[in-house]
Amino acid sequence: MKRALIAAMATILLFTVSCTKKSSDQEQNQDTKSTPQKDETIGANESLVIQISNDQGLTIPDARLLLGDLNTAGKNWLTANEKGQITIPETWTQSQDVTVEAPGYVRVTVKDQAPKPVNVVLRKKSQLPSLSLKGTVSGITTKDKDGYIDFGIALDSMTRNDLLNFNVNKIVSPWTEKISAAGFEFPVPQNIYIPKQKESYFISVTIQKPWFNLNYDMYGNKSIYTIQGRFPMKKVISELQNKKPYYELVNLFEFSSTGQLSYGFLTTSGSPVVDSTQFKLDKDYTIKAPRIDQGQVALGISAFKENSTIQPLDVKYMQSEQSTKFKSTATTAPYFIGVVKNSNEFEGDSATTERMSVSIDTPSATMTYLPLMNQPTWVSAMNLQIDMPTVSPTDYEDQGMVVVVSELQSLNLPGGKVAKYKIPVWEIHTSQWANHLSIPNIDTPNTTPKRVEVTLLAKKVDNSGQQNPVTITSTHEERVESATHFTKSARDY
Repeated sequence: MKRALIAAMATILLFTVSCTKKSSDQEQNQDTKSTPQKDETIGANESLVIQISNDQGLTIPDARLLLGDLNTAGKNWLTANEKGQITIPETWTQSQDVTVEAPGYVRVTVKDQAPKPVNVVLRKKSQLPSLSLKGTVSGITTKDKDGYIDFGIALDSMTRNDLLNFNVNKIVSPWTEKISAAGFEFPVPQNIYIPKQKESYFISVTIQKPWFNLNYDMYGNKSIYTIQGRFPMKKVISELQNKKPYYELVNLFEFSSTGQLSYGFLTTSGSPVVDSTQFKLDKDYTIKAPRIDQGQVALGISAFKENSTIQPLDVKYMQSEQSTKFKSTATTAPYFIGVVKNSNEFEGDSATTERMSVSIDTPSATMTYLPLMNQPTWVSAMNLQIDMPTVSPTDYEDQGMVVVVSELQSLNLPGGKVAKYKIPVWEIHTSQWANHLSIPNIDTPNTTPKRVEVTLLAKKVDNSGQQNPVTITSTHEERVESATHFTKSARDY
């Protein structure tokens, strides 16, 4: 009995793994030295500058910039002025690597940057979460002993860039809470909400988890959304007992509506209520899966895009070359995210679980994807070898490459559980794919475990015959926004 109940709740966990999230909030800056200032227009006599700002559009006044490698004296850093600007030096006459850093932000290196004005965007460095926000979900209607478990999932909205820095701990809370049923206790992720309901499984079982918890590393404005769904309790338990993989069980889940709440998280004593019935999932569309290689799995995620954020609505397991129906809303244009992974790399927190191929675009008749990548290899302390997949240039346009170096940190949780977190510390941006990458020799080696992730960005070539205008993308942000596909791999070191 206990195993069956745990199996049923574990399936809820599966769905949340299939989605992606990140806070799109404008978080309060807690580093007084790096307090961003309002962006100011560059005057005519200041046109030859590098402008440094954060992802909220605010300038960073105490950033510094390095051209190429650090010299032997370590004194060739250039410091930004109060407007977050650094004047381009006259000695910079050809393309060089440009590295920008500031206290409290992820360091960025732009490869082969020409000596011309450019805006370099830094994002806030994350920390281990220490703040918990507790809330509830309204609008979920239950019916006792109807054979279904009704639930809600609380998440943050996400952006395209969030998919490049996927962190499962920000999607499925590693914190769990024990709920009791029929005299047994079993753990449920904290970001799950379960209204009180009764079901029958040999005996009558009452199940309830009356709140959700989301964990953050700082206070600020949060965009919380919920997805309401249900699944057939006995069917899911039976399939798990038959050893069916978790990812195949998502097709037993039915999702009916979603809701969003903008909330000022200023104290842990608040308790937001998110209405999960704001958008009904009352529209369907069909996507055909591509041919999936043996040992690989495809998942499709229906979503909608609002401004720069993406909100998942439905998730389905897609069989090779078969059509699958997805739910969406009649009030917004549908958005589709396709994911291909090796079937033996779905679970765990090792570098191999990072490997995936993702498509991000409006729905088309057939899902397409880039080949999966092999793991990158360090050939020396500052040189990375990348095994390029075979991609036809007539099908996909090269949109550059992103390399992220993260520190791996552990957080001890109640009950002896340990959660692993990736803390990105350095991003390297290139305008083209490359099978070899060197990074500036800046840091003193240390023993902190790290993970390097390599992501290739691509844009699907329009072969419809229509003469669409060519769009020139020059900055990393533009390339990420215009990319329709990426393939990613990682290695720990």
